[in-house]
Amino acid sequence: ARNLVGSRVLLVATYRSDEMRRSHPLRPVLAELGRLAHVERVELQPLTDQEVAELLTAIHGRPVPPEIVSQVADRSEGNPFFAEELFAACDDERVPLTLRDILSARIDGLPDAAKEVLRIAAAAGRRVDHRLLEVVATLGLDELDAGLRAAIDGQALVPDGDGFRFRHALLQEAVHEQLLPGERSRLHRAFADALLEEPALAAGGADSVDSELAHHALAAHDVDLAFRSLVRAGRRAHALFAFSEAQTH
Repeated sequence: ARNLVGSRVLLVATYRSDEMRRSHPLRPVLAELGRLAHVERVELQPLTDQEVAELLTAIHGRPVPPEIVSQVADRSEGNPFFAEELFAACDDERVPLTLRDILSARIDGLPDAAKEVLRIAAAAGRRVDHRLLEVVATLGLDELDAGLRAAIDGQALVPDGDGFRFRHALLQEAVHEQLLPGERSRLHRAFADALLEEPALAAGGADSVDSELAHHALAAHDVDLAFRSLVRAGRRAHALFAFSEAQTH
């Protein structure tokens, strides 16, 4: 690449930045290429909601109902391949089998400690506070840190303020679906108990704890706690003029 100064040669290379571990051998190569004046690096951004609508219309051959476009756009987060697969299985709320296999393969290569951390984090949702993870996880602090570090290095989790979030929402869904029924109930029960003990550990702070409590209580089959939490969350949303959210609660 350094010697291609006057030659009429164009090289185009692509790679998936969200699948590159910190130790990936391509990283130092990219760093060297980035220092060359005649190398241009183009970062592709996720599709916008409008672009997702255009993609689905092109696949379907005619306009797609707005509610389906919104659902696919939210879950795919602008990834065109994910959007196409979700659209093909839009009648199923679960992660399509094709995507589940791809996402599971990414997880399978991680160390056991990282897999355990991801299973716990998946029950929390897309994002989890580090302190909440420490409370719920039955791992030692050293093992928890090692698992988190491996999950971040494997591009499954990314640091987000005082916590962590899954790199993609579908990855969280896929890991959560792999939990055994009893395991899922126990984890959600543990999260509910932790939030009852310290509401400030909720992802949105103490003010949003009721909606998170309701989610965990329902998954843990505690309908009494879920009912009380949904009523409180609905009243708070109504007070904030978030009528659609209030109705949902």
